[in-house]
Amino acid sequence: MSEVEAGASRKNRTIFLVILALFVLAWIGTTIFGFFIVDNVREAADRTDTDMRALAWASIVYACNNDGRFPSDDDELLSVDPLPESIACLPSTEGAWPTNREAALGGASSPDMALSLSRIVVHYSSDGTLPPAVDNNGLPTRLGTQDEIREWLAAFDEEKSAFAK
Repeated sequence: MSEVEAGASRKNRTIFLVILALFVLAWIGTTIFGFFIVDNVREAADRTDTDMRALAWASIVYACNNDGRFPSDDDELLSVDPLPESIACLPSTEGAWPTNREAALGGASSPDMALSLSRIVVHYSSDGTLPPAVDNNGLPTRLGTQDEIREWLAAFDEEKSAFAK
């Protein structure tokens, strides 16, 4: 092999190694970036879940304190802030809805209810006869949270006549 061919071979090999190193660095950077994104989304989902759970449980607390009538606006919902430790309205089927704050929030601390209302959309019935619909407003949530909240509210709605005074 001539000197010219050997020099070209070294040059090609160097170019190949530089390109390979760039791809490896890009892969490592993308992986690290991805872990940060996933972690941030999980934190946002946990925060959203806590907000949704707090608002749904506040609706149950309000209904328990008001003869089975659900809140019909934000002011009525916020009237139970701060959330009590427990409620007297016990379901006929254990676990149909949470009866204490710790169970409702999954062990998380109580959020600022006004801030939760600014992040989460709550749709009320005009007369309070139907439970509110708690919507994540496009924010990430953990799997099953929305369904669980709907089940709580539906179960309470089915039994609310037992709590009317």
